[in-house]
Parts: sequence; C-alpha cells; structure tokens
Amino acid sequence: MGGVKYMFLTHKDDVCDHKKWKKRFNLTRIIHKMEVQRDTEDVEVKLEGLGPWNLGSDIEVIFTPGHSPAHVVLLLKDRQALFTGDHIGASMTNEIFIDQVHNCYSIEEQAKSYELLLPKDFLWVLPGHWRRYKFQDLEDNNTSLRKADAVARGVTNGQSN
Repeated sequence: MGGVKYMFLTHKDDVCDHKKWKKRFNLTRIIHKMEVQRDTEDVEVKLEGLGPWNLGSDIEVIFTPGHSPAHVVLLLKDRQALFTGDHIGASMTNEIFIDQVHNCYSIEEQAKSYELLLPKDFLWVLPGHWRRYKFQDLEDNNTSLRKADAVARGVTNGQSN
C-alpha cells in the first residue's frame, strides 16, 4: 500500500522495537521532546511546545497531557480516526474512559485535555490498548468525552463513581 512513512510514538512507554521498525521500513519516528528517554534519543522528529502540529493536510498531532506529561494523539482527518495511545480507551461495555490504574502522570490533566478533543471531527477511537470504538456521530462523540471527563474529575475530586 505504499510503505510506511511515519512511526508515531504517543508517549514514553510502549515504544518497544521502534528501532527495529525504523531499520525495516526506513521510516521517520515522531515523539514529543518531553517524552524522550534514553531509548528514544535518536528519534528523528521531536515535537516541542503545545501544538497542534500538522503532518500534511490530513494528519494533525494534538497535545493531550495526562497519561504522561507530554502525551500526544494523532488525528487522521480524512478517516475521522483518532489514534489515542493511552489517552482514551473503550470498555467492554463500549464506554469511553480514562485508565486511572495505569496513569503515570495526572488524571486531572488527562481529563482536562479531553476538552481539546471536543471540537475535533472524529468518529473512531483507536487506542494503544483496550477496544477500538466508533461513535454514532459527533454528538455521541462529545457526549461520551464529556461523560468520561466528568467521571475522571469526580475521582480526582475525591468523589466516588
């Protein structure tokens, strides 16, 4: 289908074998500068600041801190697909959620960064873990994101869910 041009690393963990993929496909790896660790020092593109960044006209990278300090997600506009890494997951009951168990930075920041996604046009959530999810429409998208945000903020405010 034309090869592989980019490898998008959403955050500092779950980057195993990125060097092998680089060697195999001669691709360009992308990660936020604040997420670079010893194993990813040689990544070709290191994003800086708060974005958003564009990789051509149909790909937008969005700064979504929370799971990690500089987590980013990738929006493939023409497919209405959001590659979320560990930022958003879908449960077995098809509810969007923040993984509070494996969060390694700030659940509150992660919940806040859901607001950055509300104006974005996507129907598919394609996480690094958990289930993929397709919203019925943009209204369903916004309702689900607001609900996940409210649940997470309830937890961070010491309330039970």
